[in-house]
Amino acid sequence: MNNTELRIGNIFEYDNEWFTVAGLSLKNGGHRIDFTETAQCKLVKNCNSINLDDKWLLELGFYAKEDRYHHEYYMFLDFWYISKKVKFDSVLYKLIINDNYIVHVKYVHQLQNLFFALTGTELELKTKTSA
Repeated sequence: MNNTELRIGNIFEYDNEWFTVAGLSLKNGGHRIDFTETAQCKLVKNCNSINLDDKWLLELGFYAKEDRYHHEYYMFLDFWYISKKVKFDSVLYKLIINDNYIVHVKYVHQLQNLFFALTGTELELKTKTSA
């Protein structure tokens, strides 16, 4: 996971559990993440990105409509959505704007950052799940 991709509120995995970023700092020779839930501080290099999947999209307030995921708050804005494509044995999620492919979204924190950039609002969990 790259520390330059992280923002406060991003979801990440550490020790088989997920947490949200409460703060970022440079201490003791490495970038660190402060955890919201436990007030711990860990090196970014020891934390992992969470792969985006259908479960996470639903937990983040998206709903499925055929091979597309729209966010429930922006359901009337059909010009952008997440496209799901199954190729061989893998699933690809892509951000589509005005029917044009913009970027492949692989991780939950990437989707959170894109959502904020597009809407100006944070992408929050509906309920707390386990990783």
